[in-house]
Amino acid sequence: MDQIANKIKRLRKMRGFTQQQLADHLGVSQSSVSRWEKGQDEPSTEHIFRLASLAGEDVEDFAYRDEPSSHTMTSSYVIGQVQAGHWVTAVERPRQEWYPIHTLPAPEYGGVSRFCLEIVGHSCDRIFPDGSIVECVRFADLKDLPVSGDYVVAIRRCKDGLIEATAKQYLVDETGKPWLVPHSTRPEFQQPIDLTGPFPDEIESVEAWALIIGRYERIANPNRRRG
Repeated sequence: MDQIANKIKRLRKMRGFTQQQLADHLGVSQSSVSRWEKGQDEPSTEHIFRLASLAGEDVEDFAYRDEPSSHTMTSSYVIGQVQAGHWVTAVERPRQEWYPIHTLPAPEYGGVSRFCLEIVGHSCDRIFPDGSIVECVRFADLKDLPVSGDYVVAIRRCKDGLIEATAKQYLVDETGKPWLVPHSTRPEFQQPIDLTGPFPDEIESVEAWALIIGRYERIANPNRRRG
């Protein structure tokens, strides 16, 4: 049971999920995920299949192999930066400055181009700490629309041609109105945006542009010193 518990906890952290987010993804309660990770309970067969799929592993590998097998890792390129919580000019780095990072497979997005962005700033720090990496797929490539609860990269197009971007959560309220919601510890960044408008005169449109499918955090060794 400890092996399954460790695998679930490792998978959740590599995906950048909270226990509640993983629970929502699987259709269970947060307390169920907590018990799994503590080794107090085991997932049902159905949920082991879904966890294995999320990890990109065979069910037997996920259930019985202590470490993830090497073929489960993929890579994706970090192509630019995005501010979490407020708008900044969307800038994609020159291709020669892109760099790869190891990511988990996402079989549910097979055949769809994936890319990564660095999160800058503290304006959505409850979800995306400064310096973390988010992996994304464009809604246009998915041929799909955002669903309430998705974390997204949103863009707004200005009438002067400038394009700005930010990372927020897409939520639909009880009246059916869609919002872009930041999750910041700082009051100045906590104002949600009504996607139905009206927008300031200089803004042409605002839209959820890409779905965030994973979050990865940088790991620093405090004993390492740069010469």
